[in-house]
Amino acid sequence: MFSTLDTLEKTIVHLRSHQNNSFAEYPPWKTLMHVALGEIPAAQAEWQSVMHKYVPHTTVSDVLCDYVYDQWCLLTEPLMAGDRAALARLLHGWEASNIIGTKLEPYWRSTSFPLEHSV
Repeated sequence: MFSTLDTLEKTIVHLRSHQNNSFAEYPPWKTLMHVALGEIPAAQAEWQSVMHKYVPHTTVSDVLCDYVYDQWCLLTEPLMAGDRAALARLLHGWEASNIIGTKLEPYWRSTSFPLEHSV
């Protein structure tokens, strides 16, 4: 199955349609998938419903949650401005931070997101 998911687009289609995907209706995940695909108006519409919950310099329950929360807070400004270059930098930074230092790092090759190819 994984060999058929050879592009981000195919992977997102699969994840969106999978009934047991707990992220499928999670607004930050949905927003991020729209951003990665370059669907900025859809991402903005999705994010508007929850962006009031992601205010910089607000603390949450624990250090790990604070880090994730702080990362989501970085999304609002470039997304609402439609700044594709800034959004691409965010995505690449998040991608790298999740791979560097893991066993997958030697095999990982950063590639552009559909966001970077669409206008």
